[in-house]
Amino acid sequence: MPKKDDVFGVYGTDDGFRPYAAYAGRASDFDGLDTWRVRPITALALKPLRTGDLVFYHATRQLTLLDTKELESKSEAGEFLPGFYTTSGTDLIGSIQLGWYWYECPKKTNKPKKDWHVLAFVLRREHVEAYLAGAFLRETCTYYLQAPRAFSRGGVSPNADDIRAIEFANRNGQVMIFPDKATRVACGRGATPYCLDQFVLEREGIESLGEYAVIVGLQKPPPLTMRQQCWVTTNGLWHINHAERYLAFSRERDGLADITDFVVKNR
Repeated sequence: MPKKDDVFGVYGTDDGFRPYAAYAGRASDFDGLDTWRVRPITALALKPLRTGDLVFYHATRQLTLLDTKELESKSEAGEFLPGFYTTSGTDLIGSIQLGWYWYECPKKTNKPKKDWHVLAFVLRREHVEAYLAGAFLRETCTYYLQAPRAFSRGGVSPNADDIRAIEFANRNGQVMIFPDKATRVACGRGATPYCLDQFVLEREGIESLGEYAVIVGLQKPPPLTMRQQCWVTTNGLWHINHAERYLAFSRERDGLADITDFVVKNR
């Protein structure tokens, strides 16, 4: 087991040093199984959200498998890469729509299921600032990890300043951002630009995957017009396994009153 050097913020091994964020250990080495408990959302009152804390949602039928369990990399039907998928924590309604679309929409399934939930994953500011998004990249990375649709400067559509900021983050950080499905941006440390559709459908630029913790792109189904995050590789799972877990929505308990129009439109 590597030993933490509190001065340099790195782990020492017999063969030298490597960055803390690249350490491939289990989150339980640091926070213990208690962090992985799925708590009721009301428990956030005991540890309120602060500026700089990031929230991510995850619609799932596997609540019991995620309670006190380490997240693992896997891919389900319709997902473009193995990893753990989340959506922006500023749009709970959008994540409820996603859950209904995948588990109950007649266009997607012949056997609708109502035993699904939306979990909230809270990644605290201390972890984000120390290990996921450095000071020069923090504003861009945290914005696109949280904003479900808009661009920081261009609003509905990206402008030149948005693209420059995204490409700088892509070249220098652990968060790879695709602005939409068609706009090409620098992907990885090289200069070759790719768009999300090339990355997903044609697998171009896929060799850069191991350099990142999380990939940000648009949801695949057209009705779900919001960003998602794919926590890829051991590095990505290390980060999301440090997030606290809360039950934000239960289909059987809470019903669908908040997304009635979406359900009617997409049946």
